[in-house]
Amino acid sequence: AYGVTLNFNGTLVSSAADGGGITVFGNLKNDGKLDNAPVLNLSKTAKVIAEKGITLYGAGIGEWNILGGEYTGESVIGIKSGKLVVNDGVFTATGEKKMLTNAKQILVSELVLAEAMDKDQVESLIDERIDKAYTEYKELK
Repeated sequence: AYGVTLNFNGTLVSSAADGGGITVFGNLKNDGKLDNAPVLNLSKTAKVIAEKGITLYGAGIGEWNILGGEYTGESVIGIKSGKLVVNDGVFTATGEKKMLTNAKQILVSELVLAEAMDKDQVESLIDERIDKAYTEYKELK
């Protein structure tokens, strides 16, 4: 909606299968300017929990002012267009840590091809090296 302001002070718990907490969708006829974009003011008492998806998601242009509050979800903030101002708040992401898994899968595939090694053998070798590096890192602390 054009020029709408939402002041959110309460609690929102989303358990929908498709997930998500507070979302702004849509394209405004404003050439990317915030002149008539929706404004979301999330107060210090705001609490948003999304069991699935992104807790605060701006797919369409908008102005997000986070003054505090608590935000929890698989992924907490996703802004594709607009302005985000964060003054305070607690943000807790609960999603999978996929980067290490994806990197390991790529490395395994490359080594299996390049070194003509067995997949299980390569996975075991990589896991051993990562565990060793992590142990050494913890000893340095």
